[in-house]
Amino acid sequence: MVLSISRGTSVEDIITPDRDVVDVMEGSSIKLSCRYNSSLTNSLLWYLQHPGSSPQFLIVDYSGIITNTDSTKWTLIHEKEKTRVDLDISSTEVTDSTLFYCALKPTIAGEHITHVKHEVISTEGKPVTLSCSYDACSEYLRLYWYKHYPNQAPQFLLYKGARSWRSEHITDKRYKSTTSWTSTELVITSLTLADTALYYCALRDDTQRYNVYKTLYKNLQIKMLC
Repeated sequence: MVLSISRGTSVEDIITPDRDVVDVMEGSSIKLSCRYNSSLTNSLLWYLQHPGSSPQFLIVDYSGIITNTDSTKWTLIHEKEKTRVDLDISSTEVTDSTLFYCALKPTIAGEHITHVKHEVISTEGKPVTLSCSYDACSEYLRLYWYKHYPNQAPQFLLYKGARSWRSEHITDKRYKSTTSWTSTELVITSLTLADTALYYCALRDDTQRYNVYKTLYKNLQIKMLC
């Protein structure tokens, strides 16, 4: 098995892998290491990229908070005094024979948002939680939720900032939302029959001041049991 390592760079900030290629036996553990030269180390990230596919986010250390897509598989170790960040991979598989990226900031081009469940069934008066996962390059994101009745325009429910963005706007106290580095949740407390509808999650990149709107919608439907 061969693991190749790449890097994310800019004019001011440099991050470099210790080795470009690592050989490892299937089933064994391996450590990939990168060293950086940068004063901006509030975020350190690892990605992998299979041939013909977009880079896939694995794990990030954001201001000392680790967000991990698979805690049993990936471990990030940041040694500040050595200006080094390691990715420990446990029990390597054939599918791990690919290109890995270390980066000082999010580097994936493009955004994707995906609902976790297509349909949720609940009862009147109960709370319900709807979830979407997303993959985006920006540290400044807004995550939106909409409700859609048949033959009507989508109805805005709320937005909540994610990662380095902290703003929010909620239209009804029955709605609550949480966000993480890779997901967003909409909680509807005390369901009513009027909540039986199609729900959309959407993502907006606020990195640029002109706020290019990303039309990334995924639907999620609630059905009520009477």
